[in-house]
Amino acid sequence: MKSRKNGHIIEFVLAQGEELVQEVHKILEEHKIQSARIQGIGGAKQCRLGFYNPQIKSYEFRNFDGPFEITSLLGNATMIDGKAFAHLHINLGDSNFKTIGGHAAEVIIYPTFEGFIEPLPKPSTRHFDEGTQLNLIGE
Repeated sequence: MKSRKNGHIIEFVLAQGEELVQEVHKILEEHKIQSARIQGIGGAKQCRLGFYNPQIKSYEFRNFDGPFEITSLLGNATMIDGKAFAHLHINLGDSNFKTIGGHAAEVIIYPTFEGFIEPLPKPSTRHFDEGTQLNLIGE
């Protein structure tokens, strides 16, 4: 991974074989980011995506093999239990121009990825919500 600050925004590039979610967490920890917007584009060869099923109040996960274009990665960074947490959603396009998307649990980069993390001025934290069984942004 290569990263640099451009003003208050962190630009980063991932190389083939790096795992996206882990690398984003490394950046958040390294820069002590407690709240941010995250976005990016690139490619992937394998991924594990989640779909939150509100009927059972739980994520369902599936593995996918590419190659894929990462047409959009969007997310946020917050704090949960005193640690940085990246909540990332991803859209992937295949060679037939079909797309899939969901919660990015694991994404192996191929051949590269370009992203931006924009820290926000105040910390954001997550708290467990009984109704959804999710950790939601709140005070």
